[in-house]
Amino acid sequence: MAAQADRKLVPIVSLDVVGYSRLTEHNERQTLRLVQRVYDRLVARTIGRQGGKVFKTMGDGLLAEFQSVVAAVEWVAALQRELSERRLKVPGGGHLQIRAGVVLADVLVAGDDLYGSGVNLSVRVQVLSPPGGMAITKWMYQYLDGRTDLQFVDLGPTELKNVSRTVRLYVWHPEGVTQKNAAATASEPIPIPQSSRPSVVVLPFDNLSGEADQAYFADAVVEEITATLSRIKDFFVIARNSAFAYKGRAVDVRQVGKELGVRYAVEGSVRRVGERVRITTQLVETDSGNHIWSTKVDGAVSDLFDLQDKVAAEVASAIQPSIRRVEVERARSKRPETMAAYDLVMRALPHLWAHRMAENPHAIAFLSRALQLEPNYGLAAGLCAWAHGQQVAYNWATDVAAERAEGERLIELATQTVGDDPTALTALASAMMQLGGDVPQAVNFAERALALDPNHSWAWMRLGYGRVYLG
Repeated sequence: MAAQADRKLVPIVSLDVVGYSRLTEHNERQTLRLVQRVYDRLVARTIGRQGGKVFKTMGDGLLAEFQSVVAAVEWVAALQRELSERRLKVPGGGHLQIRAGVVLADVLVAGDDLYGSGVNLSVRVQVLSPPGGMAITKWMYQYLDGRTDLQFVDLGPTELKNVSRTVRLYVWHPEGVTQKNAAATASEPIPIPQSSRPSVVVLPFDNLSGEADQAYFADAVVEEITATLSRIKDFFVIARNSAFAYKGRAVDVRQVGKELGVRYAVEGSVRRVGERVRITTQLVETDSGNHIWSTKVDGAVSDLFDLQDKVAAEVASAIQPSIRRVEVERARSKRPETMAAYDLVMRALPHLWAHRMAENPHAIAFLSRALQLEPNYGLAAGLCAWAHGQQVAYNWATDVAAERAEGERLIELATQTVGDDPTALTALASAMMQLGGDVPQAVNFAERALALDPNHSWAWMRLGYGRVYLG
């Protein structure tokens, strides 16, 4: 019989970067570097001095516990003041802002992690914080009476998403906040970022064992799957912090799709029987609720870490082609005048992968139209260069010199624009090899693709070709 988990009453702080999805769409690498720098210098170096401890990080946010209510809000206030003064610039314009929610919660302790409805409540409260400020609950406000100089504004009883009762909230901002604009912040819907790529969320897995240690493992599996999928640039992965708000709640994936603006959801469960563990995973289209793909993996309790890695790798390798198939069908159903550059790339793929003389020109036509809409679309440039490479390598071209020149022009464009997209890097490597270009550089591109996505089968194949060419 599993030992009963400990409980404790602690202040919980939830932090989240405002507009993180939009920022990563503008420049993912720059955004990640900025957020990591803020964490290292303004969070990790200071939180321990106030008796705080981070117990979960989620890419664009974190959860922390404190030993003191006063210390929790004072630390958050100091962090927000520092960010307000520094005005750190973010991709696309504007300055980095963080939302903060602070609650006093009775939580379950499992190892170094905390669980319970109070942890979920902190995330819900944080969502209603003014950007650059913090929101706290009535309990927190009453406890602080006379213990801090911070001036909070009363929002009154407030409805929180997936919370059955209203919660009285109070908000603070370093530049002050009025009752009017505080209420406006609470009532405004959170904008859903528009992404040309398909979007996917990995929802918290159900723990069917009823044991606290397996709940911890279920969360670890979700963390690993999310991190692995995030390396695949063919689709956009919703941050773990947003997905965590659904933990412990029975929700329809169609509702999740509407609330988070995602096309696909990964669901799953963990069940332990004796010394064996079974992890079940499925991919669901949120518009229709249809199941696209599912799998189950069995393993021994003694090999949990290996099992976690195995599940993440299997899910990533299966989901990528599954989503691509659905996206191709989605693009085919659109009227030509409504297609964006991404849709045109999806339309090109079946023609491109057909490897037939009659099909390849159709791929080039779709990809060329995509580049007319978005001239710096690295994936379109890389794939189009590869298509022209096929025209030359397979003797399909009537004007070899013209095909080669266009392919080389697109290689130059792709080299400058592919960024950290494994598929685009692989397409670029393929084009270079087929047009007789710099094979060592092409091998380097394939290796970069595999460093980003170790499960990318096309990159492995292209790397193999490159090494054969090099002898």
